[in-house]
Amino acid sequence: MTSPASRRPTGYDIVLPPAWWHVPLGSGRHASVAALIRHQVRRSPKEAAALLRGGLRRELAGIVERAAHSGASDLYLSLGVEQGIPLAASLVVQRLPGATGITGNSLELVERVIVQSGGTTRPLRVGRGRGLGVAGRRVEMHVLPESVLDGGRAPLDASTLPQSCTTHLDVFIPVPQSADLLLLAFSTPVPALADAFVDLFEAMAQSLTWTYGRAGRRTPGTSPPRVTPRVPTSRCAQATESGVESPGRG
Repeated sequence: MTSPASRRPTGYDIVLPPAWWHVPLGSGRHASVAALIRHQVRRSPKEAAALLRGGLRRELAGIVERAAHSGASDLYLSLGVEQGIPLAASLVVQRLPGATGITGNSLELVERVIVQSGGTTRPLRVGRGRGLGVAGRRVEMHVLPESVLDGGRAPLDASTLPQSCTTHLDVFIPVPQSADLLLLAFSTPVPALADAFVDLFEAMAQSLTWTYGRAGRRTPGTSPPRVTPRVPTSRCAQATESGVESPGRG
């Protein structure tokens, strides 16, 4: 029998916290988004549901289509809410083709690029300790677009404009028997919970295992279909001190 170490994986498994929703970015993404919208408005008053549904449809369509067009295979969204505050976070999974003509360790190249762009890196054990990846953390600041002009009259001093802060954790994992890398791109726009979310993101990345010819999320470029995500075995509460219930969907 051929050992997994000598075969190319057909997919991956990852442990999801409760209240995370899986959107496969293939042809079934529209049905998944529709189900997510139904889930989010199910307890809303009838008169408010239509407005909420329309807003969610516009927001999610942009997020999902951008991720799909970038070549990503899967999108995961945190739906958690604590004391009325959304515990917003996301994960985009994408397989990056190995670059031709580059010598040396691809992870070392990734580390150099992250550091040169102002981020920080550290090695991260994945696959129950069997594999080694690189985790790069960076913070992205955005000026809120509606504040760019002062009543449409004159540009304001950029240093005085309100800004949003998004924390990213990009985890690069070598795909066995391949020059490719699997990118797990995590992010959260909640600065107060950034450190807690990064701990959660790292735990999620470390839970990743490869699948070989059985049920699991497929890696891009392989033929097996995606299936329902694995049953979560960890809680978002461990990192955020929330008691959010799982929506029961993947």
